[in-house]
Amino acid sequence: MSRELSPHVDRLLPADPGVRELARRLYDAVAAAPILSPHGHVDAALLADDKPFPDPATLLITPDHYVLRLLHAVGVPLDALGRGAAPADPQEVWRAFCANWDVFLGTPVRYWFETSLSEVFGVTEQPSAGNADELYAHIDSQLRTAEFHPRALFERFRIAVLATTDDPAD
Repeated sequence: MSRELSPHVDRLLPADPGVRELARRLYDAVAAAPILSPHGHVDAALLADDKPFPDPATLLITPDHYVLRLLHAVGVPLDALGRGAAPADPQEVWRAFCANWDVFLGTPVRYWFETSLSEVFGVTEQPSAGNADELYAHIDSQLRTAEFHPRALFERFRIAVLATTDDPAD
């Protein structure tokens, strides 16, 4: 059984109706402004090289320590998540993520994924064991297009400044 993925527009705004209305007005006033990001962990080579992302799992699952911790906490071995001595099949990593989607309920990671999957990749169903391969294929096909290369996404997201806290020699 698949469930619709449609994050509520006010999901991160205050519950109090008056404060939420003010927050909405403030957001609307700046929503189209460029992003000035003074702190990040984006590898500068990613933008310099502008190579396609390898696959959905390598982009979204394996490098995220929050995702890895939650999955590992529910019994998914790190080897199965691409963090072992031998490489893991990215599609199997993605399947493990989708099969454990509900462990992310109520977490910032879930909010981020819901937004990214729906608004960036056009996903309309919540991940599950039953639709993992379909979602993987959908996202993977988009990652093969020029519109999903790092620089194109940089432009799409209207990023004006992206500082990194990684090693200055990177």
